[in-house]
Amino acid sequence: MRKKYNQIGRSMVEMLGVLAIIGVLSVGGITGYSKAMMKYKLNKHTESFNQFIISAIELKPQLNRSFAQTGKSINANIFNILNLIPEGMTFNDDNNSIKDVFGSNITFHYGLVLQADGSKQEESYIIFKLPISNNKISSEGFAICQNTLTVLKEHYNNISTITLAIDDKGFKIYGYLGCPDYSICLKDLSVKDIEKVCYAQNVEELLEIIIYLHQ
Repeated sequence: MRKKYNQIGRSMVEMLGVLAIIGVLSVGGITGYSKAMMKYKLNKHTESFNQFIISAIELKPQLNRSFAQTGKSINANIFNILNLIPEGMTFNDDNNSIKDVFGSNITFHYGLVLQADGSKQEESYIIFKLPISNNKISSEGFAICQNTLTVLKEHYNNISTITLAIDDKGFKIYGYLGCPDYSICLKDLSVKDIEKVCYAQNVEELLEIIIYLHQ
């Protein structure tokens, strides 16, 4: 007589089914993790960039006196010297710039700036270069652009103009003081306006946000 043996274990079809379920759950988990990390980085960016702008505004009287005495332009190294680089940002000694949590490059300048009429005027400005992908602004770049303008809106009283610049072209936003009629004023930007401004800059060159502070 042939003996009958109970089969213990799982069939190949069952194993493949389990692996497929694990794969789907893994993809969902990775997507959720990526979104959570992006949200964390944006929150960190908001906090650190806001602190950076506050420090730049508070430094203006001191920088004014220093420039008056020495006549020398001042760069982002001043934040490093005074230990004013916020958590989440790092100083790059090679080119005197600051990198944020996304690796975006931030430079700072205080000194004489050549005006359109050929004269020179004492000004302080910040240049924020957004990340790109395949020669266009990345999805990260759009989110950072929106985040940056949202932070700057809170400081409109201390901002002269903001230029979203590509080479010699630019899209200009004015601070509260001196905002001309029929111009885009920073303090009036809604969430939808900010989104439109950032998405309108979908160009094939690196986008710079140039922030001129009130003197």
